[in-house]
Amino acid sequence: NHWVYLFKNGEPSSDLGKVKSGWCSHGGARTRWADVNGDGTADMICDDTAGSHWVVLFKGGKPHHDLGQVKSGWCAHAGSYTQWADVNGDGVADMICDDNDGNHWVYLFKNGEPSSDLGKVKSGWCSHGGARTRWADVNGDGTADMICDDTAGSHWVVLFKGGKPHHDLGQVKSGWCAHAGSYTQWADVNGDGVADMICDDSAGSHWTYLYRGGTPSAARGQVKSKWCGHAGAKTRWADVTGDGVADMLCDDNDGNHWVYEFKDGKPHQDHGHVLTGWCRGNTVFWADTDGFI
Repeated sequence: NHWVYLFKNGEPSSDLGKVKSGWCSHGGARTRWADVNGDGTADMICDDTAGSHWVVLFKGGKPHHDLGQVKSGWCAHAGSYTQWADVNGDGVADMICDDNDGNHWVYLFKNGEPSSDLGKVKSGWCSHGGARTRWADVNGDGTADMICDDTAGSHWVVLFKGGKPHHDLGQVKSGWCAHAGSYTQWADVNGDGVADMICDDSAGSHWTYLYRGGTPSAARGQVKSKWCGHAGAKTRWADVTGDGVADMLCDDNDGNHWVYEFKDGKPHQDHGHVLTGWCRGNTVFWADTDGFI
């Protein structure tokens, strides 16, 4: 089942209720959200461990066109996982397969469906213990780049262009976000169109490191403490005010949600506890499903 709550100016504005039921519920399936047709609205995607992928296009916060199963038998091998990001700069999220052995495949999308299989674009990269591949635009060219973060606090970047690796920047940072309970996330927290490196931990502490040209440019240090550190809480990042800057969000297992608006890489305005009892015990995602912010 899938519910949507529209936000405006950092706070809930319209509860659309349950927008879809009985979709993406089979074993090994997981729902994800990304704009796969380039209309500025995030669409609903179902990926499963058998390598099957389904798409429902969204408009106005609701399902608009069910494209059905768009691909099968892709990214199904042991240790593989599907991610979505625009790796060729056309404004459409593409389908990416990363695995624990450091292999990476790309399938370009257009109009919500697969359009061009680029095959394996990189091997033997980000395969060591504690490493995880992520995707974000860290040089501001409108194309998502390939990032490797590990639990020892090391970070590597490979810039992408045209859906393929373009420039390997190597290890860009070490010893950052390595302490117990910490995890690295990526989002543009100062509005310059470049994803920045963020460290959140289970104790509710938060650090930001601004990026430029694919490498770290300015350490903001610890920008917040004792926020989103309670049991069952998880910090996420998304622009919920529409100013082009990702804001700090806290969701917990009891269905509580807090918003802290960011500006210039630092906390700007605390919107407090914005919603209670919504999506209790289930998975919360943040995505623009109506195309306004």
